[in-house]
Amino acid sequence: LANNIILGRTGAGGASSSGIDSVGSSNRLWVVNNTIDGGNAPTSSSAILVRPDLSGNPSTPHLLNNIFTSSSVSMLRSGVAEACGGCDPLELETNLFDSTLAVYYGDADTSDITTIGNVNGLTDITSVAANRDGLPLFSGTDPTVTSTYLRIGAGSAAIDAGQMPDFLPETKEI
Repeated sequence: LANNIILGRTGAGGASSSGIDSVGSSNRLWVVNNTIDGGNAPTSSSAILVRPDLSGNPSTPHLLNNIFTSSSVSMLRSGVAEACGGCDPLELETNLFDSTLAVYYGDADTSDITTIGNVNGLTDITSVAANRDGLPLFSGTDPTVTSTYLRIGAGSAAIDAGQMPDFLPETKEI
């Protein structure tokens, strides 16, 4: 899943929302170079929710070079949230966590992480490095959507801050 703008939304009566709901699978999900908005749920929203499948197998996605944000006005807005102990991404690298998020990383094994230093210090993820926080500084509006137009503007902490993924071949069948 690469180079997208993903908007999480809540259905009627929904209390929480997520931009991506990563469910356990033997096929690992690669989430690279996306802007992911957790949505506008009244209770909680997460850009990425990592959870097990119906058999209890945890999801272990690769999360690289993304912007995690949330347009929700709820008090519990997070970039990444684990739904269970052991529901850890395999990689969490060079992502930008919107500095207005209440929680950068909801760690089911410990507690909510609210500083980028503690995100980069997570020890239960195989590879975690170079994540940063700051304001994406989204700009403009799009008449086809009712929320902020999620394109980064001048002065954004996301400009030239990631790394060019060299792990993906030029052509990849998904």
